[in-house]
Amino acid sequence: MLTAQRLRVGRFFHRRSRRLVASGLAVLVVALIATVYSEVAVNGPRDDEEIASFIVTSDGFSLAVSGAVQGARVGGDGVTLGASSSEGPEVPIVPSHSVQLVMDGRAMAFQTSAQTVGDMLVERGVTFGSLDRIRPASDTPVRDRLTVRVVRVSTSMLEQRVLVPPPVIYVDDPETKVGTDIVLEDGRIGTVVRRYKITYEDGEQVSRQLIFSSEVVAPEERVISRGARVILAEPVPIVGFDESLIPPEGRPMEVWLTWYNEVSAGGNITFTGVPLRFGICATDPSVIPLGTRLYVPGYGECIAADTGGAIIGAKVDLGYPGATIGHCCTGWYTIYILD
Repeated sequence: MLTAQRLRVGRFFHRRSRRLVASGLAVLVVALIATVYSEVAVNGPRDDEEIASFIVTSDGFSLAVSGAVQGARVGGDGVTLGASSSEGPEVPIVPSHSVQLVMDGRAMAFQTSAQTVGDMLVERGVTFGSLDRIRPASDTPVRDRLTVRVVRVSTSMLEQRVLVPPPVIYVDDPETKVGTDIVLEDGRIGTVVRRYKITYEDGEQVSRQLIFSSEVVAPEERVISRGARVILAEPVPIVGFDESLIPPEGRPMEVWLTWYNEVSAGGNITFTGVPLRFGICATDPSVIPLGTRLYVPGYGECIAADTGGAIIGAKVDLGYPGATIGHCCTGWYTIYILD
């Protein structure tokens, strides 16, 4: 009788221990999976409950556990681990990639199992404007260490009013001395309206395109009478100058004298290519042709080898080397044309 009781007690504990071992094995499997993988969800500890899991591995793969694991089966919502030992279908391993998304001034790194760049952006809930661009293209396959850039593109319109200076018309007056300018008509400044399309990428301007231009006010010509009469005057000697030094072949001409040097000219090469030095002068070729030899009392002989924007009409600019200050004269004086 005692032996039968001990036998029943032994069987009771044997069955109990087997149940405890099976439960402990299931907990151990779950614990091991939770250690290796990034996510494990457990529904309940009892035999009649399911232990469901969808697992993302730490080594870059998305894995669903197959029913070959103790009590595992594949249900409609994923993989479950229960008390039964039935085998379920094999579940494929889907590669997961480490990518970086650069967007809106931020860089974000994450894992994704999306197949293409477009799928990955949809997965992340990224929205786009009609002009935004994706680099690389949305159909590019996702790979490890891929950097995806979303470029935010926007445009704006800019309108400008631009003043247009009046064109200047010169009318030569043969009765007025060279060097005398008289404004006959002031003219009028014009106005032009221009519209530009400005394109921005990530807030930075990348282009400006003129799309419209209209003349609102037309400019009117400014008319200036320019003296064209060359006056050959009698010699007017400079104070303290020896008149006997005037070449006998010289023809007198009244001009406005100035001086310049390499510093004021911004260089030492003249219009004709010769270096600026003492004895070189600038003239208006329409009045005194280049190559003409001149004699200037108080300065000496010079050759017309240069021109200047301000040397218009009966004006002669006397050259000096380096930063030398002109010691001669400024104003109306009589010079002599030698040839």
